[in-house]
Amino acid sequence: MDLDSDFGHDDRHRPAESDIPWIELFFDLVFIAALILAGDRLVEHMGIVGIAEFTAVFALLWWAWSSITIHFARRDSDDTLARLIVFAFVLAIAFLGVVAGRGMFENTASFAALYAIARLALAALYADLAWRDANGRRLATRFAIGFGLGAALWGLSAAVPEPWRYALWAVAIGAEFATGWLQDRKELRDHLSLDAGRLSERYGQLTLIVLGESFIKITAGLVEGPGLTRDTMLLSLYALVFIGAVFWAYYGDVAGSTIRKGRARLWTYLHLPLMMSIAALGVSFHPITEQEAGTTIDALHHRMLHVCAIATFFWLAMIDIFARTSDAAGGWRAGASRLASAGLLGVSWAVGSGMLAIQSVGIAALACALPVAVEALRRPHEGKPTRAEVRQEPAPGLEEAEKR
Repeated sequence: MDLDSDFGHDDRHRPAESDIPWIELFFDLVFIAALILAGDRLVEHMGIVGIAEFTAVFALLWWAWSSITIHFARRDSDDTLARLIVFAFVLAIAFLGVVAGRGMFENTASFAALYAIARLALAALYADLAWRDANGRRLATRFAIGFGLGAALWGLSAAVPEPWRYALWAVAIGAEFATGWLQDRKELRDHLSLDAGRLSERYGQLTLIVLGESFIKITAGLVEGPGLTRDTMLLSLYALVFIGAVFWAYYGDVAGSTIRKGRARLWTYLHLPLMMSIAALGVSFHPITEQEAGTTIDALHHRMLHVCAIATFFWLAMIDIFARTSDAAGGWRAGASRLASAGLLGVSWAVGSGMLAIQSVGIAALACALPVAVEALRRPHEGKPTRAEVRQEPAPGLEEAEKR
């Protein structure tokens, strides 16, 4: 097979230049590896404490990922020093995943010290940006100082006992929030603006990876459980319906859509509970796929599955209604469909309790997919540009996302 003759030699066949540096895609994978370890911990401790621990770990890891991603949306180059700093960040995140897998609440000092390194890396990136970018130097310096203060507080917290350690964590997070919120919007737009399309693409990429990680959790349950049987393969199909419905809802409406003016921060922060719910959804499937054929679904697993699924569609609805698009009617229509899925899942929660696992999960899969399918059939090609049109059009927007 002669591929050279197929591609030819003109510029049309050169690979398109991506705005996303390879180093960002690399730390995405390390971030997901840390989430997998946190999810494994939740599988083994699926109670109040385990859920609280998973929530805290996911939120802090997401905050670290989001901070680095927003930084790269502000800078034009992926230089050598920035890469070296990101490698330090990646190592800290990898070790944080190990601590999360062993239990954050049992190793809070180690978690705080490693998180301090991750925040220090972020401060170093802004210091590097301040040195390289004369136009945005003053703003970048403020960000470096603010995140450096946060890193110092995280490091100090590792040396103090609980519960004061948690108090310092709260102060550190507050200092980092203030670093972004207190900057002048106009000055940010003029001197250290965000690449809107790139930032939107990055959140879409991470959501896709979290969806994939959730399905991996499901297949892992098959390996540790009864293996491939008729029932487990049917359960996996139902799980894929869940993941497919979420995929369709997110990438049919949220990803690549125009952000309502003044709602960019809201759009960004709503991705935290959305991604957390998707990740927990995969975790909730894991013990169900481990069950023997013909067994009744465990009440805890039944509740966990439905709560995570309802939360996923609820947060999708919130993005659609309040932040997704300047077309308010379109946002409400899409949001209503997501809320319909959440409502039907509530009915499934009530009627599926005490049923066989395969029956309960099947009803839940139908409940979440039905409104999405109806909406997809009603508007199969509504407003969807071709690839050629996407390349020619400017990226849709986060024009108001001047700061976190």
